[in-house]
Amino acid sequence: MKIGLPAFLFALACPACGFLAPRADENRFAVLASVDELPGNAPAVAAEASSPQRLGLGPVTLPEYVRRSESVTRVDGTRLVLSDTERWAEPFDRAVVRVLAADLRRATGAGRVVLHPWYESDRPDLQVEIAFSRCERTETGQVVVAAHWCVRDLAGQAGPIERDSRIERPAAGPEGASTALALSQALAELTREIAAARATQP
Repeated sequence: MKIGLPAFLFALACPACGFLAPRADENRFAVLASVDELPGNAPAVAAEASSPQRLGLGPVTLPEYVRRSESVTRVDGTRLVLSDTERWAEPFDRAVVRVLAADLRRATGAGRVVLHPWYESDRPDLQVEIAFSRCERTETGQVVVAAHWCVRDLAGQAGPIERDSRIERPAAGPEGASTALALSQALAELTREIAAARATQP
């Protein structure tokens, strides 16, 4: 039996037709949080700005494979799995820099954090460079943050401090929000390590 053109057009326009029905957006969005924004952390616990010292943050580099909107999970050491539903609400590299700046200011007591690159007129007193080699979730439910960092006294009064840090934290669940929370906690711990190393320098 042949179907007439009007009936065919009606079938195409019919909202009940499965292949034309709109699909629900299953994407879920998460953000990284600074130490002041983490649940259970009162801002009063963190160090208040205790000096007019300006701290410069950057360059901050991240592996290219995590600089995407999807949440990334590393499997079997070498395989990367991109989530179908878990998304970052802002570019991941910008989120990391934003959180590091807020956490470093709290951890060091610096009066101001200047992001790289800066103008010569806005040159900071200290510079913190961070190169991440890992900043993702693993199939075991852990997040791994591994980085080489360097603190430089731009006034030339002290030598540079260079360290390697590796921080692992469990994520409470498989969803992106749990990954974001664990990564945020790991970044806060990294800034505390940097501040502690700087504090021991004469």
